[in-house]
This record gives sequence, structure tokens and C-alpha cells, in this order.
Amino acid sequence: MKNSSKIYLRILGKLTDIRYKLENFRQRVENARAIEDRKIIDFLDTSSSGSWYLFSVLLIFGVLMFALIADFFRVIGGHPDIVRTLFSNDGDLQLVTLFSIIIAIIIFGITKILGGNELSALLGSLSGYILGKSSGGLGRRDLPAPPPAPAPNPLPAPNPLLVPDPAANLAPAQ
Repeated sequence: MKNSSKIYLRILGKLTDIRYKLENFRQRVENARAIEDRKIIDFLDTSSSGSWYLFSVLLIFGVLMFALIADFFRVIGGHPDIVRTLFSNDGDLQLVTLFSIIIAIIIFGITKILGGNELSALLGSLSGYILGKSSGGLGRRDLPAPPPAPAPNPLPAPNPLLVPDPAANLAPAQ
């Protein structure tokens, strides 16, 4: 009986520790959520001049991108031949995809979701990819293949120190 009460008390102590740890974790999660909520509210608050500028730039950029994309689909929408030609190869589809990715990167830069280092890395890698694809035959893949290596000689070259000199046998005897 005494043993079971010790086990019960030990389990009760561990459960109490777990309850305090869970309560502490819940409090930290609520604090982090409150901080993130405050950041969102500050971002959407247009009372300060910086937020108003950011909001107006995003709005103008969004309207321009919407107009550009709507105009693109208006032009190709009525002509199935243009759609078939435009999306017939991978290059055109890659162009549309890269355009969308660049729009997302610009929006992430404007909203300061990505910093300068991340933006420069993303835009630099995309530029390298685009310029590498459109190098016009100057890339490494277009260089001629090197000549094949010569086949190895199955008979090794004789060692000149071990082979007798044939001229020595032709020398006149005295």
C-alpha cells in the first residue's frame, strides 16, 4: 500500500510538471500570436505615412498587373490558334511562369517580406537562368565534343634495356 501511494505521488508530481509546462507553452504561443497580430494590424494601418505609401504602391502595382494579365488573356482569348501556338513549346510556358515568379518577388520586396540579400539572390539566379537559356548557342552545351581518348595498346612498349641491340650483331668481327 505504501509503495502504491509513492508511485501515485510521483505520477501526480510529473503530471503537475507537465501541466505547468503546457500552460507556459500556451502562454508563449498566445504572446507570439499577439505579436504577429500586432504586426498585421500595423501593416494594414494606413494612418502612418509609410504604411499609406506601401499600401498605395501595392494597390497601383496590383492594378497594373491585373490590367496587364487581363489584356494578355483578352488578346489570346478569342484566337485558339494563338493559344495553341503560344503554349505549344516549353519556352513560352516558362516565360509566363518566370513572369509570375518575378511579380511575386517584387511584391515580396515591396512588402518587406524578403530582405535585400534574399531579393538579390532570387533575382540574380533568375537572371542567370534566363540568360543561360537564351545565350544563342554560346553555352557549354553547344561546344563540340572532345575527341575520344585513344584506345590503350594491348602490347606494352618493349623496355630498351632488356632488348638486345640488333646493330651489335651486324658489327664486323675482327
